[in-house]
Parts: sequence; C-alpha cells; structure tokens
Amino acid sequence: MKKVISIFIASLAVGTIIYFALDRNAFVPSGGDVGVRQYTSSDYGVSFSYPSDYYLEEKNVESTRGNHHIIVLTEDTEENKDIREGNSPGREGPTSIMLSVYTNPDSKPLDAFIKDSADLSYQFADRKVSTTTISALETYESTWSGLYEGKSYLVSRGQFVYTVSVTWLDPSDKILADFADMVRTLVIE
Repeated sequence: MKKVISIFIASLAVGTIIYFALDRNAFVPSGGDVGVRQYTSSDYGVSFSYPSDYYLEEKNVESTRGNHHIIVLTEDTEENKDIREGNSPGREGPTSIMLSVYTNPDSKPLDAFIKDSADLSYQFADRKVSTTTISALETYESTWSGLYEGKSYLVSRGQFVYTVSVTWLDPSDKILADFADMVRTLVIE
C-alpha cells in the first residue's frame, strides 16, 4: 500500500512540475495536428504565432491616415489562393485575420486617433466599444456586421496604433478559434 501511495505522490509531483513548467501562453492550434509559425517584426514591435495552414501576406496600403502596414492571414486553400491571385470569378474575398499598423507620431490617445481616421471610425467610433487588454495594454474591442461578421481590437503603443481584426461567416468557423489563439500570443513591444 505504501508503494502505491508513493507512486501516486510521485506522479502528482511530476504532473505538477510539468504543468507549471509549460508556457500557458504557448500557441496550441485549434485545428488539431496543424503546425505553428511565428511572425516577428522589429520594425513594428509586434510578434505572434499562427497556424501553419494559413498564408501570410504583408503590404503597405494608402489610407486616410497615410500609409499603413497590414499583415493578412487567410487559410491556405486553393480557393483562397485563386482569390488572392485574382483568378476567381466574381466573389468576395475570403474571411481573414488582419493586423494593421498605423503610425501615431503625436502619440494621440485612441479616442482622438479614431476620430481622425475614417478607416477606424467604421469599426470603433460609431459602435459600442468595450475595453480589454492585449499584451498588458488597454485595448478597445468592437464587433461589427456587414458582408461578414467582424471583431476588431485597437491598441496603442508608442508611435504605433494596431488593429487586430477577424472576419467570419458562421460563429462555428475555425477562423474564430485561430484568431483567439493568435491574439493570446500577440506581443506588442
């Protein structure tokens, strides 16, 4: 009996050590055996993990606030590849996860930054906005509806303002779990 109790206590101790040794912020993809990739940009002070079955595209785009940098994640499927390459006949773009980085050289508070930006006012100024935290920073959160359902977070750090958004068609879409995992691993420095 003492041997059984000793084995039980040893197993419990090993399990406790493993539990506390694991990084509970580590990315665990919701899609099963899918691998994980890491994105890091020292230029924009941001990093995050995302499933390896997503295609990552970066580009600079013109907006009402001047140029800003976007990172778009879409599931890496043949259909989405055709859409990205303009080879898909008449349909809307795929659902996606997007991180946009805007410059904020005057370090304006988020409310003032939103009011000065037509791009962001659709997602934040005319909607019910709540607050949360991402990467230990105060963050605005908004949900919206249009062609797709959407959720966006807005956070400011130093000379940048970041939006992190997801679009989906159905509440059971895999992209929502992937977005939650990505946001959980998001680090803004």
